[in-house]
Amino acid sequence: MEYRTITDYLQIPQGLPITDEQILYIIGNRDLIKSRILSLYNDISSDMETDYEILQRISSSAPEYGRMGGSANKDVLYALVEMKERIKKQQIQELQEEWNQVLEYEMQVHWIWQIYRSLPKDQYLILECLAMKHMKWTAITIEYGYSQSSISRIRKAALNEIRCRFMKKMKARESE
Repeated sequence: MEYRTITDYLQIPQGLPITDEQILYIIGNRDLIKSRILSLYNDISSDMETDYEILQRISSSAPEYGRMGGSANKDVLYALVEMKERIKKQQIQELQEEWNQVLEYEMQVHWIWQIYRSLPKDQYLILECLAMKHMKWTAITIEYGYSQSSISRIRKAALNEIRCRFMKKMKARESE
């Protein structure tokens, strides 16, 4: 069985500060991220081989099983069952690690959204316009009356606030 890694899906590297681009990506692509996370959980759940599939795979690599008789046949069968149990245990461990990575990323995305929703009104509005509505700065200037320097200042303050609060949550989690 081939396991695919999920590092392509995980946008926030462990231990590194989150970037402006990552924050804006998470805010602007919440539905896509949620569907990707659900898809990953489904993929991980379906990756587990059944006992029958494992035994079929390993017994095909031991063709002597069918030709042997008596106690030799029991020894080969016992070895196959032991091998199946080792493979199953390894698969469960690998899938659990992958599941935990997805769960960690899901929690981080939730934190970003939680912090974003609690920003002051002007910061929330600017990030909403830029990340979710994909508005140009000139359009924000026209529609909401902010100057481009105000948009820049508010955007920077909002992203710094998210980053700061997010990193505090990460450090608190690490110290648990």
